[in-house]
Amino acid sequence: MVVMIVDNNLEEIRITSEAVLKAYPTCEFIFAYDGLTARRYASTREINLTLVEIILPGESGYRLIRSLKTIAPQMNIAILTRSMFGVDCGLGEKMGSDDIFIKSTKPGNGIDLYQYLKKIEKNITHV
Repeated sequence: MVVMIVDNNLEEIRITSEAVLKAYPTCEFIFAYDGLTARRYASTREINLTLVEIILPGESGYRLIRSLKTIAPQMNIAILTRSMFGVDCGLGEKMGSDDIFIKSTKPGNGIDLYQYLKKIEKNITHV
């Protein structure tokens, strides 16, 4: 399984990748720190799941989600955010995200993606 994490915060990338590794210890990661890099990877690689931070340098995660769905409509995309506002959920869904995860504000808690990964497993081609 190939997972792309789009976030410009190295600590958040570490926490997110650890959460994914709990479900898929042998998955391959692609890290993108901005939308341009994420689109480049999506155009050249088969990516099973993309986790997108909403606040990115240069453009919003919402806009990136819309363009990633155009490039790779079959790609599972989930939003990562610290915001718990309903507008994030609604706008993310409108742009094409499949789910949303609230990042923990408590150190060490991380985000639990395990159930989500198991839920979408039937749609994922294992690499």
